[in-house]
Amino acid sequence: MRDIEFLIVGGGLAGALCAVALKRLNPDVSLLLLEQGERFGGNHRWSYFDSDLDTSAHALLEGIEKHHWPLYEVRFPARRRILATGYSTFTSTALDRWVRTNLAEHEYRLFAQVRSVSPAGVKLEGSELLGAAQVIDARGPLTSEGLEAGWQKFVGIELEVAGHGFTHPVIMDACVDQTGGYRFFYVLPLGPDCLFIEDTYFNESPQLDVPALRQGIREYASRYGRVGAELAAETGVLPIVISGTPDVFWPPADAIARIGMHGGFFHHATGYSLPCAVTTALELAHVWASGKRPDAEWLRARFVKHWDEQSYFRLLNTLLFRAAPPAERYRIFEHFYRLPESLIARFYRGKLNWRDRLRIMSGKPPVPIGSAVTAILGGHLTK
Repeated sequence: MRDIEFLIVGGGLAGALCAVALKRLNPDVSLLLLEQGERFGGNHRWSYFDSDLDTSAHALLEGIEKHHWPLYEVRFPARRRILATGYSTFTSTALDRWVRTNLAEHEYRLFAQVRSVSPAGVKLEGSELLGAAQVIDARGPLTSEGLEAGWQKFVGIELEVAGHGFTHPVIMDACVDQTGGYRFFYVLPLGPDCLFIEDTYFNESPQLDVPALRQGIREYASRYGRVGAELAAETGVLPIVISGTPDVFWPPADAIARIGMHGGFFHHATGYSLPCAVTTALELAHVWASGKRPDAEWLRARFVKHWDEQSYFRLLNTLLFRAAPPAERYRIFEHFYRLPESLIARFYRGKLNWRDRLRIMSGKPPVPIGSAVTAILGGHLTK
């Protein structure tokens, strides 16, 4: 058995950020990052608003190759708006290069097939044992047990689109068919002849019709230029939490420390995990530097606190999925984007104050009052 100080299981976003944050703040730590695939990050793209992160969080992400724009746009049938908030995106390829730059070769292992995890170490295929003073499980959303959720699901394709004309991201273009739930296209201009386009749905089923969405993307792209080769593609299904039982999702007796989606560290209204992943990585590194243990008890307490802080977002999700007919759900987002830009930024960061919460609910309601009351009191999902 090989003994080390810190063992991180899972080289996705959360695990990679945790490893680099630990090493930067604790250069002498004995660290090992395990990843089952051939590279870190899998096949994903992560995006975030400048306002999602504080100065130290932005500093942690320095060195990752990114695209950045100073503003973004949203489009709805009755509202179009450009917001002067910076927006960035990077790929798993960029994350992989960044991890390899920041960690020595003996501090990570690829193609690591983990058979079991315990608070004291892991067992790999072939019965190899790795012991550690601290084990962190960062293997992604291994379970949704204890959660009641709708789903945000998407297919994204990077395409050659000659002369497309986009100069900034369109985060939501909901001026499209809304059959089956809230639907929008997400567009990132990666070059004068290159777009990344996602066809995204919010609805009750996690099932993803990949061929249909791929065709929808190509049809959408053809509005803006001649569509050429497909350069990359990805799919995703993210939980949009409506309610749940924290003690079922993460039982108090579970002694394995978790981070990332597996630890419940994500925004309940958007499904996005990057801001939580960066914050958790930095806090964990500081706790270790102080001589304390960022163990399961410490991380679970953070999860419970995060769950409580996300209660208002779960209320909004309840209204989205239970009070609004599927074809009318876009009106909730259209109504939301009338608000001040600073409030919108706080929403995405997950840091609303009580005035923000009242303001979001003010004005002409985008869903019928009776349906909203029924939803809040426990009505069923609107089909």
